[in-house]
Amino acid sequence: MNFLNDKYSDLAKVAKDEKSEYINAKPFPSIVLDDFFNENMLSNVLAEFPDLAKLKEIHNYSHYNEKKLATVGETYFGEATKQLVHYLNSRQSSR
Repeated sequence: MNFLNDKYSDLAKVAKDEKSEYINAKPFPSIVLDDFFNENMLSNVLAEFPDLAKLKEIHNYSHYNEKKLATVGETYFGEATKQLVHYLNSRQSSR
């Protein structure tokens, strides 16, 4: 599965090309990479995303510094979502 947009297929090159912009960004080093993820892959994740209001075992965290929903494990994840989460948590530097 292609997780990244084709224009980011070589992340080492992207890092080299964008290094100056990242270092010189204000008020702190940062960068925005538009359309970073493959749009079709994100559409697949969105299509299989469950209705959280109907699920049990969802933890709702509401604090002045964070507002999020969480679940333990991958029970409610579809296949595309599992693949994306595994990719994001891997050491891979490209597809």
